[in-house]
Amino acid sequence: MSCELGIRNIGGITQADISFSGRFIAITGESGAGKSSVVRALELLTGSRSAAGVLHAGTEQGEVCLALEPLSGNPTVTSDEPVLVRRIISASGKNRTYIQDRPATLSTLEQLMKQYVRIQSQFAQIQLLNPNDQMAILDASGGQSLQLLKNDLVSLWTKAVALERKIRDIQKRRAEIEKIYAAAERILPVLSSLNLSPGCETEWETTRLELQERVRNMRHASEYIFRLAGGKSEPGLIDELERTVRSLCSVFPEDKAREFVAAFDDGIPFMRTAVRYAEQEFGSRELEVAEAALEEHERRLGALRKVMRQLNRNTAESLLEYARTATSELSWLSSSVGEMSSLNDEVLDLKKNTSKAALALREERRRKAKEIGAKISATLHELAMPGTVFRIDVEPQERIRSTGADMVSFMFSSDGERFLPVQKVASGGELSRLLLAVQVVMPESLLPDTLVFDEVEAGLGGQAALLTGLRLRDLSRSCRIILITHEATLASLADQHFLVERIGSETDIREVYGEERICEIARMLSGDPNMREAQDHARKILLGERPGLQQKNGSLN
Repeated sequence: MSCELGIRNIGGITQADISFSGRFIAITGESGAGKSSVVRALELLTGSRSAAGVLHAGTEQGEVCLALEPLSGNPTVTSDEPVLVRRIISASGKNRTYIQDRPATLSTLEQLMKQYVRIQSQFAQIQLLNPNDQMAILDASGGQSLQLLKNDLVSLWTKAVALERKIRDIQKRRAEIEKIYAAAERILPVLSSLNLSPGCETEWETTRLELQERVRNMRHASEYIFRLAGGKSEPGLIDELERTVRSLCSVFPEDKAREFVAAFDDGIPFMRTAVRYAEQEFGSRELEVAEAALEEHERRLGALRKVMRQLNRNTAESLLEYARTATSELSWLSSSVGEMSSLNDEVLDLKKNTSKAALALREERRRKAKEIGAKISATLHELAMPGTVFRIDVEPQERIRSTGADMVSFMFSSDGERFLPVQKVASGGELSRLLLAVQVVMPESLLPDTLVFDEVEAGLGGQAALLTGLRLRDLSRSCRIILITHEATLASLADQHFLVERIGSETDIREVYGEERICEIARMLSGDPNMREAQDHARKILLGERPGLQQKNGSLN
């Protein structure tokens, strides 16, 4: 299964078109020739971030593209056509990404390329030193049974976390309601008794003024009536007028007195009748009723204003809205007690089930750790580390997380007795071989289409390098291997070989065959591509003539 890589103005490469057709591909060249530019181009295609510094000196724009055969089960590309990914890097920062010539995001590109290309550089060894990454490696290598248990745990843990978050949200809302509507139970009955309506505060104030005016008028009328009619202990003006008339009669002659009295006899009864009528309309009882109505109205209006001040609201509409909201919130506050109780019971059940799932996952991890540790140890023995024993420890932790309640540790022992974490005892070469051993034991279904190893042989040499190369070649049966290397032994095992050379300020990349490949292997062996002894040695290792090793290798190509 071939793939085509195109590079334009990236690093030291102005232009290069590379066709990968082999299963085990070596890319070699002098230090500084530009091999890292190939790796950088592949990193860009897997979705890594870019910067203007990746561009070839003096250029404003660079491009990398990769044509791949489609893989089944990829949700991003569903057709049977070749998969084409492309990135354009600009000095201005306006970078673009395309999949099948359609614009795409970096996250989409990264998701797509996980199945196609994985890059293992010297920095990938750091992954072996991080406990979280060690757990991820164990889980990825643990097969379907472990993954199902992990998925079950994640599902239970996620539900429990979501319900706990919901409970916290309810508690937060309850606290807010209790704070905002602390006085609602006292104020709501007052609002209900006031019988509010929109705009009533204006109507009530108008009515208050009208009642005040009526009471004032009635009080004046009552005074006037009292002055006219008088009371039990004090005569009124009418009584005084009648006495005055009677008194005047005594000074008039009898005949004149009768006429004088007769003149008043019709008027005084009329005045008394008028006073009685006025008393009926403005009497003390009617005044009391009016005063009581004014007092009640002022009390109601005062209660309204007091509530407005308490709630910092200035209209009846806002009070009605408060009453509606407060009633609803208090109703929810009451019902939430039962909801929280139910949720707490549900969380408790989920936590119990999560604990059971975490225990089951731990047991499966320990079983797989033992199995995988034995396989990795056996692989390390094949990689010239015969005395090394590799072990994966799975230790319980108190707190359950989405990954379980375990801590995973990669342990090394040189004698099978004293085990220490790999980060404390493993050398660079040992980490390189461990990284390869991990890839070898990983299920084939988890391997990408292409694995890129960038100088993963660092720290290796001699038989260890050769054995590493043989394992890489074995691994190439499961996925394509692209190996950037300085090690002649590894390069000689490849079935396709590319040479990277610096010509002036430019980098040239070409596939090498036959004598040209022999010269490159000779250069890697001795530093001189033309040394006869180095060329003879190169021919031998390319033909698989290695003393003490019974194996077949590829032809000279």
